[in-house]
Amino acid sequence: MNALLAPAFAVLVWPGLLVAAPIAWFELWLMRKALARLQGRKGPPPFQPFFDFAKLMGKRAVVPEGVDRAAFVALPLIALAAVVAALVVLPMPGNPAPRLSADVVVLLFLLEVPVLCEVLAGFVGRSVYGEVGAMREALM
Repeated sequence: MNALLAPAFAVLVWPGLLVAAPIAWFELWLMRKALARLQGRKGPPPFQPFFDFAKLMGKRAVVPEGVDRAAFVALPLIALAAVVAALVVLPMPGNPAPRLSADVVVLLFLLEVPVLCEVLAGFVGRSVYGEVGAMREALM
């Protein structure tokens, strides 16, 4: 296999996006279904996370007035970049990334960055409700 295609194949196919995304959506559906059952409701259909994702992709971004636009736009991108960087650290066949002595520490840090970005986004939005949600997320 070509030296340039092997890392891309490793990240996208094993166990990358083709496996991780459906598993994450299934886990999200399972958690929502269990929560609904605990509340005495039926819960969402199995493909509800896909419907939610499609609806989200159809929406446009609204930046409120008085908000730091750079931080408002950059925080989701930083979170996405951290998750992609975590894929690079994972040991996969064909992954040419050098192994560090502290791979687990780096991986845990990179997986914690999206949560920190979510908390910061709650405070950047300058909404009382966003701040309350950010404080709850920070406590968790």
